[in-house]
Amino acid sequence: MVRQKNTARKTTGSKGYRIAPRKQDAIQIQRSKKYKPGPDLGKAQRARPGQRANCEIQHYTITVEHIVPKLPFQRLIREIIHKINAEIRVQRSAVDILHEMTEDYIVKLFQDANLCVLHAGRVTVMPKDLILAQKIRVTAYTSASLVVYQQIYLI
Repeated sequence: MVRQKNTARKTTGSKGYRIAPRKQDAIQIQRSKKYKPGPDLGKAQRARPGQRANCEIQHYTITVEHIVPKLPFQRLIREIIHKINAEIRVQRSAVDILHEMTEDYIVKLFQDANLCVLHAGRVTVMPKDLILAQKIRVTAYTSASLVVYQQIYLI
């Protein structure tokens, strides 16, 4: 038998059953009432260069959390001390103080390196900036200690 195309037929109504409309929860009704679409603003605006960095700087100056995670730092400290002497034990407060001092040193070192970068007219911190900042710090500390030494012992 040969296949024939089916002709489009107009439906005369439902088949006797209806699907009930979905009931909405009270929460969904409240949410739908709160949201009212505003005018179309188009694409989201891009952040200006440096804006993200400024936001991060503000975030890290406000927070009191550590930048370096505690457990890896603690493991590193214990490993270094174990290499020196296996019998030395370290209190938790001592590790916390070392953590604070280390982060403070690193932050100040990067601040000095950033000043070197700005002086060079660049934006990116490079290893040579960190080396220069360390050299400047060493000469500043040694000259300051020499001045204190001269004031104490030569007077």
